[in-house]
Amino acid sequence: MKLVLVTIGILVLVFVIMITRFYNKKNTTTKHGLPDDILLRIQQKFPNPKDREEVLKMMDEIKKDAINVGKEQLIRSILIIADKDKNKIRQIIDSKYYGDPRNIIIEAMEVPGNENDHGMTSFEKE
Repeated sequence: MKLVLVTIGILVLVFVIMITRFYNKKNTTTKHGLPDDILLRIQQKFPNPKDREEVLKMMDEIKKDAINVGKEQLIRSILIIADKDKNKIRQIIDSKYYGDPRNIIIEAMEVPGNENDHGMTSFEKE
C-alpha cells in the first residue's frame, strides 16, 4: 500500500513539474515565437535593426525546418557559434546544419568560454 502511495505521489510531482515548465516556457515566448533569452541575445549581438531583422527571419526559417533536435536548442547553439556574424548563421542554415543539427550543438559546446549546456540552458543563466 505504501509503495502505491509513493508511486502516486511521484507521478503527481512529475506532472506538476511538467505543467510548471510548460507554463513558464509558454509565458516567456515573445511575439517572434522565441524565448526572451534568445531575443535578448539577438538584440545584444546584432544592434543594427536591419541586421537584427535579417537574423530573426533566419530564426523563422529554423523554426519551420523539420529537425531532430529542439529548435530553441539549435538556435541557441547557432547563436553561440556565429557570435556577431549573421553570414555564419546563413552558412549554417544553407548547409542544412552541417548535415545533422546535432553537429551544430557539438560545435557550440567546443566554443571557448561557452557554458551553455548543449543549447539547453537559457542565456540568462550563463
